[in-house]
Amino acid sequence: MSMSEKLFSYLGGHTTITTTLLVCALVQMIYEMDQTIISANAKALSDYFNVTVTAIGVLFFTRACVQVLCQPLWGSWSDIYHRKYLLMAGAFVWGTTTMCMGLASNWYVLLFLRGTAGIGLAAILPIIHHLVSDSFVSAKRGQIFGVLGACQMFGGIISILFATNASVVPILGMAGWRFTFGTTGLFGV
Repeated sequence: MSMSEKLFSYLGGHTTITTTLLVCALVQMIYEMDQTIISANAKALSDYFNVTVTAIGVLFFTRACVQVLCQPLWGSWSDIYHRKYLLMAGAFVWGTTTMCMGLASNWYVLLFLRGTAGIGLAAILPIIHHLVSDSFVSAKRGQIFGVLGACQMFGGIISILFATNASVVPILGMAGWRFTFGTTGLFGV
């Protein structure tokens, strides 16, 4: 029996449940890629926009504040509306604004876009937790959440390795940090 057949069997043999797990794992991986992209690009952003490390911290703070305010709203909506569509909407908002961050011409545009990305990022965790709770029996949820957490951290590792190295090197005729925001946002969409 192949690894995928074992996983499929373990998850109860339901294609929908297997697909749900794979989509949730992928979304959480990309979510963490986006969460770590600022720190991975900190030097390049600081140099390009001529800002201090404190200003880079403001990007984190702004996104976190917006996300904290919006997460309960997305959680409430996931009780009312179809979670798949909410997840797609959140990912679209987050991915689009992250791509646009790569086009930012000044610091205030970048700050605004990072805050806006927090609106979409806020959707991810409450909706994924809801999907997992609905899709898996309680005896398997801890293991499923462990796998999703590992996928999320793997996304952060990928982001740090990729964006840190690419941020200071021109790629396809553009600044590397612009390329990393564009590709990360594209993955989110």
